[in-house]
Order: sequence, then structure tokens, then C-alpha cells
Amino acid sequence: METNQEKEYLRKLSADDWIREMKERAERGEFEPWVDLITVEDYRRTLEKYFGNLDVLAGKKYLDIGAGFGSKLHELLKQLGVEIMNIDIGLESVKFLKEKREDGVIGDVFKLPVQENGLDGAIAVNLINTGSAMDREDLEGIFKEIHRALKEKGHLIQSHFGYFVQPIPKDEQLAAVVAAGFKNIQLIQNQLTSKLAHLEPLAFIAEKAESK
Repeated sequence: METNQEKEYLRKLSADDWIREMKERAERGEFEPWVDLITVEDYRRTLEKYFGNLDVLAGKKYLDIGAGFGSKLHELLKQLGVEIMNIDIGLESVKFLKEKREDGVIGDVFKLPVQENGLDGAIAVNLINTGSAMDREDLEGIFKEIHRALKEKGHLIQSHFGYFVQPIPKDEQLAAVVAAGFKNIQLIQNQLTSKLAHLEPLAFIAEKAESK
């Protein structure tokens, strides 16, 4: 069993690995390297495996929840022909997106300004990460609201760094996704998320289950 000193050493090592990886990504000119642990290649590979043919995404309508100032996943989906609307609680984010000629509205994830069954998909990059005090009830509330907004067999793609304060175990996070009405969950992982496993990062794509 690991001692507290060993755990602290591993935590520091993981944090150093994270910073080093992000700096290298920035040097390579990757888009917004500090936003996400998952790379464009990771997303593309997973989507190709999940959908079989990425052409099926062209023309789909997705919502970027907690859009912030953009993400690699957002840019990839746009390249694949997905129409993206953005929502964020911050005015500065919405202003930034509009300057990029993208639609953006101010809104709350617990009450999305979208009609029921209105979207083909949704993405959320570090949306959950912004609230380190979240518990499973909060997670279920977020996933249930996204579920409400999606069409039958609509898809949610989400990723977050993990929790620096009171990490919620990955199994509990996934249980909240299932409880909200999602199925066919495909995890998206890489070497960096493995190194930071103690923070319980989670990235996945899931499908809205059909109503019974």
C-alpha cells in the first residue's frame, strides 16, 4: 500500500508530466494545448471507430456546452461539416466566439436554451472541470439536461482534466452518465490520462438511449 509521501511524489510527477506535455504541444503549434488532455488524433481515431464513416457527421447540429474560447474537438467537428452552436455562462467567451463569426449565447448547463429532442449531438470540454466541488448529483443533473436536449440516438462527446479537489471516481462518473439515459459509451484515453489517473479524468462518446 502506498504511503502518503509516495502518493504525493506520484501526484507531483504526474503534474510535471502534464506541464511538460502541454508545453511540447504548444511548441508544435497545436490548437489551444491547455484546454484538453485528448489530442485531435485521439478524437479522430475514436470517432472513426465509433461511427465507421466520419461523413455521417456532415450537416449534424451540435451544441458546444461551456464553449469557452474554443477547443480541438470543436475545430475537428467543424472540419467534418458539423454545424455548431455555442453556449457559455461567460459574456467574454460569447463575445470572442461572435468575433470569430460563430453563434454563441449565454446560458446555464442545468437549463439549456434548447428545445427537447432538438440536437444531433453535444460536446463539453472541461465543462465539469470548472466546478471542482461537484458531486454525483450535479453530474447527473448536467447529463440529464444534455440528454433532454438530444434527439433519439444523439451523441455526447465530453472530456475533462479530472478533479484536483476531492476527485470523483471514474466509475461513479460513468454511473451518472448511464443513469442519465446514455448507452454505448466509448472511453477516449491516452498515455497522459493514464499518468493523471489519480485525478480521475474522463473522456468519452456516448449515445442517447431510446425511450422505453
